[in-house]
Amino acid sequence: MQARIEDHIPPIDLPRNQWSVGTDSALFGIGAYFISVGTVLTSLASYLTDDKVIIGLVSLAWQAAFLLPQLLAARIIRGKARTKPYCVIPIMVLRPFLLLFPVWLLVTKAANPTLTVWLLILSLTMFMLADSLATAGWFDMLGRIFSPRIKGRVITISGLASSVGGIFVGLVVSLILGSDAISFPDNYAYVIILGNVCFTTSFLFFLRIKERPAVHVVPIENRPSANFANHIVSLVRQDPALRRMLLVRVLLAVESMAAAFYIVFARERLQLSDSAVGIFTTAIVIGGLAGTTIFGWIFGRFGSRRVINFAGTLQFLSPVLALIVSLVALPGSGLAWLGYGTLFIVMMFNGATSRSGLLGAMSYAQSLAPSTERSAYVGAINTLGGLGALMPVVGGAIIDALLGARLGSGAYTVVFAIASVAVGVGLLASLRLPHVEQLQ
Repeated sequence: MQARIEDHIPPIDLPRNQWSVGTDSALFGIGAYFISVGTVLTSLASYLTDDKVIIGLVSLAWQAAFLLPQLLAARIIRGKARTKPYCVIPIMVLRPFLLLFPVWLLVTKAANPTLTVWLLILSLTMFMLADSLATAGWFDMLGRIFSPRIKGRVITISGLASSVGGIFVGLVVSLILGSDAISFPDNYAYVIILGNVCFTTSFLFFLRIKERPAVHVVPIENRPSANFANHIVSLVRQDPALRRMLLVRVLLAVESMAAAFYIVFARERLQLSDSAVGIFTTAIVIGGLAGTTIFGWIFGRFGSRRVINFAGTLQFLSPVLALIVSLVALPGSGLAWLGYGTLFIVMMFNGATSRSGLLGAMSYAQSLAPSTERSAYVGAINTLGGLGALMPVVGGAIIDALLGARLGSGAYTVVFAIASVAVGVGLLASLRLPHVEQLQ
């Protein structure tokens, strides 16, 4: 009989852990606003290349490098008494890549744009790979040191703190990118450096977390090795709720096909200036602040299933609104201001949904899973969701092909329409997810 991790031992050093986890999460969130893939990094990539597929690869690197390796991370930590070391090592090895990229920008001035955009993709991939390998262990730690209600409270408060800090981030990004005194690409280098400062400080607080080791672990001889993939397949076959959650995860992820090009559409078709990048970053922050509050309340009252439902609704509305903008608010129509305002709302929705993952899909997977299978469930959901990370590249290929056919703004219209339909189906599927939590 498979041993279970004991979940009922009182957490140790709870105030210290709440402070350390909350500060770690908040600072990481603030840093993520500085290197927002939906605004800052996509805008930088659009200066370095006109190839929409390569621009889409920036979003692919952000999502796929985070989601796809999580089955590997789950395999590594499954059955381990302590998981913190498996978080520390990848962070220390892989995060320095993003530290070096702004140095490259400052030294070379992006004289070779093609090489620079590929170094951006590489740096972002290494950074997100580190985060991916650490996330499985981080969540396993949280599952053992906090009850669902305390975990929800800590994540909500840290999310609010990062959103408040993010408002300042939006102003700073707008000032730096819109300044005539700071030329390209130094302006983007300084923004990325500020993000790295936040990530480094976040890691220092992570090191202060006191882990509660598992009382009972899976014996070494019972831990999966080469058959881990078969074990995941077996879990999927046996659990219909997991299968439905995987379907929902994939369909909702199609929204990234549209999200990867909101800022590019705004610059190319609505002819917005660089300062709009900072303004849209502020919109993401405001949405994140509202999303943290709303999702925290929903989680506390109704559980992670309803968080997924509400986030799915916002993910559906985002490409729908962008679709409307692409049809009516074009330069010369007199409605460009409407497009600006509508895309501001879309970015707010994106900011809100970015705050749903911890209390939505990941918490749902943790609550759905047997205690010894938490990392396997989270890894399965995130890895399959990572297939949706291919969508920005697919979207970029569609846009390039249609622009080549001289379809103009209609290229973006097609992509926004495809995303709307797929996410709508995913939203309907999410409404049939079973309730799994017993909040304490």
